Amino acid sequence: MIQKLTAFGQSLMKTYLKPGMTVIDATIGNGYDALFIKSCIGESGKLIGFDIQSKAVETTHHRLQKEGFENFVLYQTDHRHLDDFIKDDTIDAVVYNLGYLPSGDHHVTTLAKSTIESLKKALDCLKPGGMLFVTAYPGHESGFEEALKVKDYLEALDSKRYHMMQCRYGNQPACAPMLFLTEKHF
Repeated sequence: MIQKLTAFGQSLMKTYLKPGMTVIDATIGNGYDALFIKSCIGESGKLIGFDIQSKAVETTHHRLQKEGFENFVLYQTDHRHLDDFIKDDTIDAVVYNLGYLPSGDHHVTTLAKSTIESLKKALDCLKPGGMLFVTAYPGHESGFEEALKVKDYLEALDSKRYHMMQCRYGNQPACAPMLFLTEKHF
């Protein structure tokens, strides 16, 4: 019943994501989340992906094409620039899987400052009823600071406008992954 936090996050996404939705994968990495998202939103749904590393963009593009998906666009840029490509109130969900590219340079990682900037913009892009899914990994040096800043930022959101929930293992060390779910009301 209790599963890996990433699998739990995907099970929650699967109940929310529907064909035809527009979804941002703000940290495409190796493309596994992008592939999962596209399988949920189908060809009528649009996926917009971001990553700072060309390897991530190439790998994800190849993975999506190999599975026959077409309605997607990937940008090689920091997720804090997502508002350069997206209008407010047009996105159904935004997904973040923070940290570093598992098969890449572990020194190239998402950072608290740009992630918080990105989260602010992502919330503006969400439609009313839209969802934000953030998985943070405090088990590496910059990930610990980032996870705490994300937690603090999301906990401070206006509860009349957003509902936020945090999921984590209660009997594991502080370095265990954390999942944050945020729903926008208006």
